Amino acid sequence: MFGEKEVAKNCRVFTISKRNGKFRTVYAPGAKYKAILRSMRFALTDTVIKMDKNRVNHAFLPDRNCVTNALAHIGRECVLSFDLADFFDYVTFRPA
Repeated sequence: MFGEKEVAKNCRVFTISKRNGKFRTVYAPGAKYKAILRSMRFALTDTVIKMDKNRVNHAFLPDRNCVTNALAHIGRECVLSFDLADFFDYVTFRPA
């Protein structure tokens, strides 16, 4: 359902410029594909919550956000922050 061919067939692919002059590829799902993804949202969220035994994930979860993530780091002697540059440009579709 989520292989490279399916994504290409069900998404409008385009690029937008970034502040640094480079471009970001955007995959905008069509209406039917978006409905499929939305129907899976609650099951996926439930799975992430169950797997997150240490409550370290703060992205896209109810009652968790960048503020709750930052609060967990207050008073720490050292906090490491980094950005995965162009992360999604290197994600590939491979059969499991």
